[in-house]
Amino acid sequence: MKVNGKAVYGTTASPFKKLDWGRCTQQPGKLFLHVFDWPKDGKLVVPLAGRVKKAYLLAQPRAALALTAAESGPVTVTVPAIAPDNIATVVVLEIDGPPQAL
Repeated sequence: MKVNGKAVYGTTASPFKKLDWGRCTQQPGKLFLHVFDWPKDGKLVVPLAGRVKKAYLLAQPRAALALTAAESGPVTVTVPAIAPDNIATVVVLEIDGPPQAL
């Protein structure tokens, strides 16, 4: 909780119905992606349309992750080959406006 507390406390429920790799919480302007099943190909696909300004690991906020996104979605975040936390790693997406789940 010391590292991932920001992704739990003061957040609201996910805008997504179901995610194959984990769960999501949100605050205005941010989505917290709780990744339990780390992608083997290093590509985390998020069913999201709209503008994503930045992606990073919650534990390493100064190290931006590469992402590709079209206005109509989905968003793909390039993550490290090995999950930093073997239980749950949180990826943060900073977004413009309310999330638009696909």
